[in-house]
Amino acid sequence: KAYDSRYDPTRPKPENEIGRVGSLDPRSPNDVLIAIPATNYMEYSPQTNLYTSRLYFTETSGGVIGANAMQGHNVLFDWENGRVGFAESSCHYTNYHNFNPQQQNQQQQQSSSGGSFKDESEVSNDCMLSQPTLSETCVQSVDVQACQQNPDTVLQGTEKWTLVVENAGTELGLSCVDAAILNTPYDGPNPPAVECDGNGLCYEYRPCMLSCNNVKSAASALTPLQAPTSTTCGPSLWGACDYSCTQSRLQSTLMSDNICHETSKQTRPCHIGACGRSDPCKVPFVVHAIMVFHGADIGLWDKQFEERLAETLTVSTQNHAKHGKTLFKVGDVSVIATSPWYAHDEGEATGNEDQIGNTEVLGIKAVVEISIFNAKAHLTKRGKEKQELVQKQQQKDASLTMKDRIKGLIQPNQQQRENSLKEPLPSACSERELYPLATSAMEVQEIMG
Repeated sequence: KAYDSRYDPTRPKPENEIGRVGSLDPRSPNDVLIAIPATNYMEYSPQTNLYTSRLYFTETSGGVIGANAMQGHNVLFDWENGRVGFAESSCHYTNYHNFNPQQQNQQQQQSSSGGSFKDESEVSNDCMLSQPTLSETCVQSVDVQACQQNPDTVLQGTEKWTLVVENAGTELGLSCVDAAILNTPYDGPNPPAVECDGNGLCYEYRPCMLSCNNVKSAASALTPLQAPTSTTCGPSLWGACDYSCTQSRLQSTLMSDNICHETSKQTRPCHIGACGRSDPCKVPFVVHAIMVFHGADIGLWDKQFEERLAETLTVSTQNHAKHGKTLFKVGDVSVIATSPWYAHDEGEATGNEDQIGNTEVLGIKAVVEISIFNAKAHLTKRGKEKQELVQKQQQKDASLTMKDRIKGLIQPNQQQRENSLKEPLPSACSERELYPLATSAMEVQEIMG
């Protein structure tokens, strides 16, 4: 019998076991206690400024335990024994910052076959930045008119370096401003001023000095190298998709000073990473697909291949969409895990029993996550207030002079603004918006096969 109302002596007493009714109902102390906070069933309408309860007990046979009750729980449907299990869970990734859910599986794969498993979905608390690219040289920032009065004058200038945010981190870890200051190669008496724009880029301002006699030669000395000796220049990888739902990348060229100089920058909308996991109204559905690449070497797999896969998958899916409908964009695709594809896996997928147990590596298996974005999601009143604060701080930062940046006056204000970008802007949505998105998710699943 799957469920027995009698007390099981092998289990803790109901009043001492989390998830049991216990003393709350002495008649049925072994019943399961499901906590459903009001945030799960009270729907806010910004038009009426009122809340509506979505908890109903008007079905023919009572109430239905639906999605409102399942939020915040791990739910196990035990069909064989005719029972359902509930356990409290958390959907906030930062609660698992020291735990890799694939770690045990990874160790098993590596010990049994020598293969490697890469979990792309693990979230780091600390902000991670790319190597800095020089966006504005010292000679571009100085006031050359001062040299007309005295050619021996030493001019105060500023070098502007740009860093791509590769991982935005969380409020529990190192901020991007602190990460930039901590890792800067600048060794002046004071740390450089740093600001981050919330769109995946940070800027580092380093003070510099240039004599008037060297201004002209410095301006004409830089030329692009015909045969670059560095592989770090060129198009950078797309940066992290933060709560702003925007990511960026840089294009740079190696110059004769052996430094990568920025030539252009790009931004695009995205709904993965922090944006995708932070707001179920913005991204109510995700589609997962397992893709196998026969003959591919997992040792050669890198982020560039992942970006090409996302681009190819987006175009291919769009070509098969009904009525030319845009199901998702390239910024909505992420590779969350890669691992070797074994002959054993092939045997299980095709039903070939002769391959079961065969550890020969046939290629690469990539797990892809596609976000279905809700363009009609709108900010709540609280979300709009937070957005206004961020925008005001950005305007204030933009009004600061270069001298203020050099003195580091921007850092206390910037720290506050950057931290505000490490949490989502609350948004709202309605049920009628979700149905078309559910059909889009189903269409993507059908196309992926």
